[in-house]
Amino acid sequence: MKRKHAVHHFTHSLATPVSRYVLWKGGDAVAPHCWLEPGNWQGGMVPGEGDIVVIPDCGNAEILPPVIDCRVPDIGQLRIEKGGHLAILPTGKLCVDGLNRDYGGVVNHGTLVLGGELHILHPWDAALLNSGIFINKGTLVLDRWAWDAVHHIGLGRYIERGQVEELVF
Repeated sequence: MKRKHAVHHFTHSLATPVSRYVLWKGGDAVAPHCWLEPGNWQGGMVPGEGDIVVIPDCGNAEILPPVIDCRVPDIGQLRIEKGGHLAILPTGKLCVDGLNRDYGGVVNHGTLVLGGELHILHPWDAALLNSGIFINKGTLVLDRWAWDAVHHIGLGRYIERGQVEELVF
């Protein structure tokens, strides 16, 4: 595991947006896997700062899994349910910023394949709770030491083929 240390500066305003749950439904006719396509989200709005994003079981033909292939808006928490899948391609970047609320980070019970960048910042507790499969072939950026940030539950598996950057301040 390659480690990089850097100084992290808190850049969010003190006015924190109200959280909302945003459920992936996928399958939009225009771009069925595109994170930035409003038709792929219940309620027709792409998630943003402070939102709690839920990726449900993608095991049926009606719910196609999301793919991130570019920089997408920051979110407050990412929850991948059992049977859910998320791929962050080499050109993709997602920042999960818990804004120091009583939640935050990534809760993975499904499959997360990281080929690009995933930043997990300011979670209340663990940055990553993993009972699923997390394959890191890209860059995972944490604002704390990895040994303190990543917690495996049960048979959770983390496969390291990329790098972890720890922003220690």
